[in-house]
Amino acid sequence: SPPQMSLHYQSVLDKVSSHGVSGSHDSLDETAAVATGFFDLANADVVRYSVVRGKASAEDDNELELTVAQDQRQHDSCGGIVWESAFCLAEFIQRNGGGSVLGKNVLELGAGAGLVGMVCKKLGAKKVVLSDHPNAIALLRKNVQRNFHSNQEPGTDTDTTDDISVLPLDWRDEQHLAAVLKNGPYDVVVATDVVFSTDLVAPLLKCAAAAATPHTGVVLVCLQERCADAFALFKLQSEASCSEFRQVPTDELKFVDDACVLFELKGMMTGGPVSGITDLQKGDASSRTEKETGPTKRKKDSRDDDDPRGKGKNSKKEKDDVSD
Repeated sequence: SPPQMSLHYQSVLDKVSSHGVSGSHDSLDETAAVATGFFDLANADVVRYSVVRGKASAEDDNELELTVAQDQRQHDSCGGIVWESAFCLAEFIQRNGGGSVLGKNVLELGAGAGLVGMVCKKLGAKKVVLSDHPNAIALLRKNVQRNFHSNQEPGTDTDTTDDISVLPLDWRDEQHLAAVLKNGPYDVVVATDVVFSTDLVAPLLKCAAAAATPHTGVVLVCLQERCADAFALFKLQSEASCSEFRQVPTDELKFVDDACVLFELKGMMTGGPVSGITDLQKGDASSRTEKETGPTKRKKDSRDDDDPRGKGKNSKKEKDDVSD
């Protein structure tokens, strides 16, 4: 087999920054440089990501490196690639030494390759559960096992590894959700690039509300706009489903790709407005299958072709982006 291509995330970003990109893109050249960097990362077999716990020392004793395998061929779900929003949320959590997750119970929804949840654990989270659709579990399990000491029991659906677990979770499956809730409640719930179909917004929010610690739980969802209707519906139903809702300002987010948007939800209400149906769910978007709005949609990106960032998530083979 050919040798694996491995890229270090921070090194790629340093290279982008050396071309004058600082987080706000005033020219197409700067935008294209960012898109190229993330394109290269998306097509790597392995992404390496440095996690700094607390304040970095001169000897870098507090720096750890995660190795995250990717699978661009994974077409049954969207979990084969570390998307920009995952890097964005990982950086946001890592800022200030990861104090927002230190000693906390953390759940990641739609974990994909598992970067954000693994970063939380390396930053000192007490317990982390990474969940995704059963079709994405194999890669997620592989990445947890390669970065943590495994205590997996053969023949079970659960990996328990240094208090970091992998569980299948189809957001519409009550049995899956019940298994995840047994490990809760969760002080922090995180999710990235999980809003790409109007049909899945309410199930996503239902899971987040059920899992988060009542009154004090924090839900962090980092997105790029993949489907305009789904994005709008998510904002509408999120604000109606929690006591505190905010979009984190870009100057606080400080991420190199300003297409990433971070939402913070506090005080989520179970059984609230997320179960309602709005006009946004009745349009053409609701008739798309999960496959059509999943990997095919996301690899090509929803932005128009004139935006260089729209080319940042093409797969290795252009023909793979054509729907059957």
